[in-house]
Parts: sequence; structure tokens; C-alpha cells
Amino acid sequence: MSVITQEDWFRTVPWIDKVEGDVASAAKALGKVLTSEEVTWLERWRTDGYLVIESAADEGDIDAFLEDVRWAVQHRQELDFNIEVRGEQVRFAGTSEADLFGGQMKFQQFHTYSKAAVALSLSAKIQRFLALVFEQPAVVLQSLGFWRGTEQPAHIDYPYVRIQRGIAQLAAAWIALEDVRPGSGALFYYPGSHRPEASGFFDWGRGSILMERDSTRSPLEFAPHLERRMAEVGIEPVEFHPKRGTAIIWHANLVQGGSPITDAALTRKSYVTHYTSTAAFPRGHAPATLVRGVNAFDARPGYAFDSPWDAGRRKFPSWTSTTYLERFSR
Repeated sequence: MSVITQEDWFRTVPWIDKVEGDVASAAKALGKVLTSEEVTWLERWRTDGYLVIESAADEGDIDAFLEDVRWAVQHRQELDFNIEVRGEQVRFAGTSEADLFGGQMKFQQFHTYSKAAVALSLSAKIQRFLALVFEQPAVVLQSLGFWRGTEQPAHIDYPYVRIQRGIAQLAAAWIALEDVRPGSGALFYYPGSHRPEASGFFDWGRGSILMERDSTRSPLEFAPHLERRMAEVGIEPVEFHPKRGTAIIWHANLVQGGSPITDAALTRKSYVTHYTSTAAFPRGHAPATLVRGVNAFDARPGYAFDSPWDAGRRKFPSWTSTTYLERFSR
């Protein structure tokens, strides 16, 4: 088991995590020129560990994304990849519509099949903020599409999302693809839990802060550990009921999860992207030959790439859309 420790975390945190005193003064001392809005965003990020941005996603991109999902379900017999249903990895072609729309369907790496997903991941307001945090453009590392609430217990992302070169070079954005209603299994988060003195570091075995295949402890122990920590420091969870198109960007160390679904008739369509900095993007995870608008997407700032191992697979309708080809070829 490779051992990534607390020291590795602190060694790789973004600049904003190291700021002492007010953000404006710290930024000025580092030669950064920030607007008053950007200072407010970064102060909120440093204090709470997240930032909510209303109308972050384009309505047309959301519609195209949802149409891609419906198309993929209809044509699943022709598609060669796995999907997660009720926490289990299964062949997409072997599922039923009842399994998918009624069973907590999770699409993984959706941005490598759907340019509508790429567009959501590269939404301008999200990318503008992440560029401030990382001090350079953000790159899409992983994406997940959900039809229903996950009911996932309290967790932190980085023990699981850890292929970036620099464990703390990570952030996530969650976009509501519909108005989130009570009972649908809303996202919850613990404001301020991103601070190490609040969350602590969970030892997965031999001092490692990451979950490995040979870890001696499991996710079933992780959630109770985090809940105990939150109780000890007096942080209460907040449920998130945003309007369609709203994004919440969260810190790699923020404690979050999915609330119980109490109304089985409700969906909670959402899309999550994990990002890293340009410098920390893993080698070999972008095509050897980059073609703008075809397998490489530049939002200025912000990048996404088609995975080399997914390049030959059948894509969803938005992938060949003239709209997206023109947008990403400029």
C-alpha cells in the first residue's frame, strides 16, 4: 500500500489554504489583482469551504445533457461501458429502464461521451473561480451524472479521487439539472468542515489518508468518524435545495453526502465534476495528439480532454453537434 500522509496534504494545498489574515491583503502581498467580488468569493471559500453560484450553467447545455442521458438509455444495447446502479458496477447494455431511472443510476466520466457535459464542466463562472483557487486553469479530472439522489453517507472526496499529482490539488462542482425538492435526497454539506482542525485526517492504514485496495479500514468506518468529528466541533449539516442551473463548488476536504430519499417519486438530476490544476493533471490522461473541439476542449480558462481509452467508443448525440463543435473549435 502506498502511503500518502498528512504532510503530503499540507505540502500540496492551494495558496488560499495558506492565507493568514484577510484575503485582500494576502493577495496583494503575492502580487495578485482581484476584484471585490473575487475577494468575497475567496473569503467565503476559506471560511466555509464552498461557494454557491446561481445561474452557473446554461439552460441549453442542461437540456442537451438530459437528452444525451435519455438517448443513451434508449440505445444502451449499442454502448460498451459500465454504469453504476445502486452502488454496483454493471454492464450498461444489461440494465433495464426500471433499473436506471428508478435505481440511483450513476454515469461515470460522462464528459468523455457528451459534449453537453463538457460544456457544463467548463461553465464560465465555475472556471473563473477555480482559476483563482488553483492560480492556473482547472482541468476536468472526473465527472459523474445522477438521475436520483445518492443517499451517500458523509464523506470527503480526496481519499477516493486521488489520481492528481498533488493530493490537495482538487475541487468539485455540483450542478442542479432541475429544481431540487424536499424528499428527493438532497445534497448535504457541513460548512467549515474543510478545515483540517475540524475534519481531522482519517487513517486508512499505516498512516495513509487515502483509501487503497489493501487499506485496513473501510468507507463504512469513514462516515461515522466524520459524523463524530462534526459533532465534536459543533458543525451541523445543511441541506441544499437549489434551483436548476445553480452550482455549488466545494473544497477537496469538505464533508458532504446525500440525504435519505423520502419521496420515491422524486428525481434529483445533477452533474458533478472533479477538477485539478493544470500542473497536477495526471500524465497519460489526455490524447497524444490534441485536436481542438474534437478531443480537447478549451474554455479559456479551463480544459477538458477525451480519455485516450474512451476515444474509440460510441459517443452521445451532443458529441457530433455542430453547436458544440463550433463552440469548442474557436
